[in-house]
Amino acid sequence: MVPGLLISGISPVVLAKPLVAFFFSLLLVFNFKQAQIKKYIGFRAFLLSLLIPGIMMTLFEHPQELIRFIPLVALIWLFPYHKIQIDPKMVYSTSIAAILFLTSARTKTPLFTMPGIKF
Repeated sequence: MVPGLLISGISPVVLAKPLVAFFFSLLLVFNFKQAQIKKYIGFRAFLLSLLIPGIMMTLFEHPQELIRFIPLVALIWLFPYHKIQIDPKMVYSTSIAAILFLTSARTKTPLFTMPGIKF
């Protein structure tokens, strides 16, 4: 579920919204008790506060894209993954693949859209 949630956040918009809603609802249904643990509430709040600048920029520029933050918020809110049955290797490899994809997509885009360079 978690790798699917991570991948759905960077999918094309047509696929992202239904996939995020589906995987997020599955994650919350199966792990509702884990989300209610109050022990790590300060740490969760700190991590969520780090997302505030990105969420605010998205809210003002592209509010329809706010759904893409749901996987990150879900992973932060379910933080101590003690009772969640996930394969950490799968989550780590999916996260690395997503980061590499986003990094390469963000670095290639300006190269092809610079006014002085024509391909």
